[in-house]
Amino acid sequence: MALSEKLIDKRVLRRSLERGLVDEAEFENHLASLPDLSGQVEDGPGEPAVPEASPPLPPAPHDFQP
Repeated sequence: MALSEKLIDKRVLRRSLERGLVDEAEFENHLASLPDLSGQVEDGPGEPAVPEASPPLPPAPHDFQP
């Protein structure tokens, strides 16, 4: 049986496993059946793994009234 992409999405996989919607052994077999595409990865600028922090805001004027 093919696994539903919605159930094995990395954002919901843990919940799917906990609820028994996905069998762990079946998921491991699915992962093992995927082709190795690591040789097709291109180096490039991409997005940083950790986004840079925004600069701090300037202090509010003393007479500021919200």
